[in-house]
Amino acid sequence: MKSMRESVVSTSSTVQPCPSSDHHRGVQLPKPEIAKFYGDPLKWCELDDNFIHTVDSNPNITDVQKFAYLKAALDGESSSQIQGYILSSENYRAAYKQLESRYGQTNQIIQAHMRSLIARQRPENTAQSLPDYRDNLEVTIRSLESLGKPASGYEFLNYLISYQQSFANNYHL
Repeated sequence: MKSMRESVVSTSSTVQPCPSSDHHRGVQLPKPEIAKFYGDPLKWCELDDNFIHTVDSNPNITDVQKFAYLKAALDGESSSQIQGYILSSENYRAAYKQLESRYGQTNQIIQAHMRSLIARQRPENTAQSLPDYRDNLEVTIRSLESLGKPASGYEFLNYLISYQQSFANNYHL
């Protein structure tokens, strides 16, 4: 199974660093923060994109520093995935690949979205409940579309139904 980003954490990044501050004299932008990742597959893409664009693609940060940033961005289950790796350039690459193999598999992320759709509670009988429900569904649908699962037509519905049936069969529901 291919990971979402085969060339992630490669030594030659195609992402260009932000322009130097000489182009923006007088403007001090805040440093981007990387949200903590606890191991939720639904949050992997956010961590992956954010980390790659703010840390990994920065040529002014050494691999050891990148590894320190990576460790600081992890907590809970995800942190335990890279225990045992000491801070080194080689281990940074190995640790990132370990996380990617655990959380970055497209099929696993799609399945996590499907589980969230199935487990989603129906809207309550309030004025705000239905718009909130719709907004949450739209977020999930956009996420699935970005992973190559279009929500248009019957393909999405068939996938959801077949996933729900396999879930029910596996857990004897």
